[in-house]
Amino acid sequence: MTIEKDMTKILHKEIDQIAIRDDVDYDGPYSDAVHHRMIDTILGHGNLEKLLEDFLDQPVDIVSEYPIEHRILLGSYTPMHSPGIVALYENNIRNFFWRAVNEVLLANRNIFVSKNDLKHSAELVVLKVWWHELFHFSCDVFRQLFGSKFDSMTEEALAVAYSRLKMLELRSSGKSKISRIQPLFFSEMLQRIYSYTSPGYRDWPRYGDAARFDDGVSDYVLPHGNKLKLSGVDIFKMLKDMLTSLTSVPENGYVEKLV
Repeated sequence: MTIEKDMTKILHKEIDQIAIRDDVDYDGPYSDAVHHRMIDTILGHGNLEKLLEDFLDQPVDIVSEYPIEHRILLGSYTPMHSPGIVALYENNIRNFFWRAVNEVLLANRNIFVSKNDLKHSAELVVLKVWWHELFHFSCDVFRQLFGSKFDSMTEEALAVAYSRLKMLELRSSGKSKISRIQPLFFSEMLQRIYSYTSPGYRDWPRYGDAARFDDGVSDYVLPHGNKLKLSGVDIFKMLKDMLTSLTSVPENGYVEKLV
């Protein structure tokens, strides 16, 4: 079992311990009183001493030495010496998840959420961080292969965009758990967990759609690839295949840590 599944299980266990009414049909009539008691049961859960904006002011998470302590870091990647290290920070992810849930529910008191909505949203938050760190690992591999230069601000923006595009793929697949999250709850959660304010991270909209992301990754990883492009080489198809290969096999060139 990989760390994103371990982290998701921790949040699922916590959600299971909350007494939430799940016997209300989305399409059927339900009592406002019951509904609001259910929301009130969720509100205030978790360690909420930090605001959501604290977590969205992330420092650069590519660290030269492991372990690292940081009060708001959600994940980190330590570049390859032998091998690279992908780390998820359990308490910070827990607190980030519950703070995001609380803010969505406080702003949308009439929304109905089930326990499964919470569980699937927990997976949303965990995968968001995990994919971000796997992108850093992939860029590390590309640097070893192509000799490209490291630019922390560009790479953070691309990592956020990659994570978000992967999330939207799952949402549109129709088969994933993320595709089954209540629509308003999903859109509100997605908007909040990607509202970064820190340098680099906040620039992800530059690469927010597939076309701009493809160009951004190609330019970052292969800055001298214009000759190949002009010759008809589909650079991003090559890089995308490599990304898929690098991220589809657990601990393929890196190790994982749940901190």
